[in-house]
Amino acid sequence: MQPGKADGGTEEKDRHGAAYDFYPVNVFKDNEIDAATELPDDDKNISPEILEIGNLFGIGNPRLGDRVMKSGRTTGLTHGIITAINAEIDVKGYPEVAHFVNQLIVDTIEGQERVVQGGDSGSALLTEDKKLVGLVFAGNLSGEFLVANPIAPVIEKLKLTFEASEPLPDPEQPELPPEPPEPKADFTIEFLGSYAPMKVRFISKSEGLLKLYRWWCYGVHEAWLFRETVEVDYNNPGRYSVYHRVEDYKNRTSGITKTFTIPAPSDCQFSKVVASCLNIVWAACGKKTRLTRKSAIAFSLKAPV
Repeated sequence: MQPGKADGGTEEKDRHGAAYDFYPVNVFKDNEIDAATELPDDDKNISPEILEIGNLFGIGNPRLGDRVMKSGRTTGLTHGIITAINAEIDVKGYPEVAHFVNQLIVDTIEGQERVVQGGDSGSALLTEDKKLVGLVFAGNLSGEFLVANPIAPVIEKLKLTFEASEPLPDPEQPELPPEPPEPKADFTIEFLGSYAPMKVRFISKSEGLLKLYRWWCYGVHEAWLFRETVEVDYNNPGRYSVYHRVEDYKNRTSGITKTFTIPAPSDCQFSKVVASCLNIVWAACGKKTRLTRKSAIAFSLKAPV
């Protein structure tokens, strides 16, 4: 039906065609596609143009870092970047969770809140020059990335062919956001205490169209992390260095090193703690005279351990 039931469509007045073929999803083995074809009731209801995009210009091969686009029922025309071409992912929505292999992952671009939402399944995934590379069928709840079947196994398993009734014109370049700037690594340091032992928080403030992970190197610890914020415990006073590196979808990198000092407890802080403790003990013994700093330190030196 067009429109579908979710948009108020009914079979009586909005029937478009009948299911012609599909490739079943098997929850007990690896899957490559979730796709089906329709036999339209009337060919006049079919247009070769994709809404907001126009005609496609052949079949393409997806590559890491390619900028792509799709036009879907819910989010309309959105753009993204291919960040994986052989991903394995578990997808809900079937009788059981289904495992898919060799999938395309497309992340949203900077300045665009979502690349996909429910209802966008079945959208064609095209490159900037309008080459068909995938078929959208899933995404995360926030819409920050989508999952698409590569178009090659879809064509193979459903035995599809593409024909052009006339020579294809030169593709018109769609209007896309400008090329992202070079990545720039930066981070802030927050001290969650006054002296050792102390927890320190590092917050990435890096700029650019960055991949999800960040590289942090602090002392003997180093790792790729999916967090922009890292907290580290420093048990000993001293001077430390932290290195932070980021990478964008064109594999351009940027790094920065910052140093900081974890102070030791000062004599003043130590004497205040001792004097406070001795005042409590003195009062418990029924003495009314408060200890001075000098007498407290002297008493603490003479007191048995």
